[in-house]
Amino acid sequence: MKREWKQFIETLPGGVRFELRDRFHRQFPAYADIPLPAVFRVHAAEVLSSLLSAEQINGATTIEALQAMIAAALRVDRQSA
Repeated sequence: MKREWKQFIETLPGGVRFELRDRFHRQFPAYADIPLPAVFRVHAAEVLSSLLSAEQINGATTIEALQAMIAAALRVDRQSA
């Protein structure tokens, strides 16, 4: 993992984790048809809600844009929780 990305991850609220595609599909088989990469919130009983879609993530043209997108999605999620 690149240092810049690792530092960004460390600034995010607790409970953030990243899964490789194969591990994600093993842990969440009901979501195997969801295009990845994506950002989800995990609820009780391993139910996921999407915070950022693959289309949104792939639209980020810089690492800074991706970081801003993730931070904004997490802020909105925290406010609605």
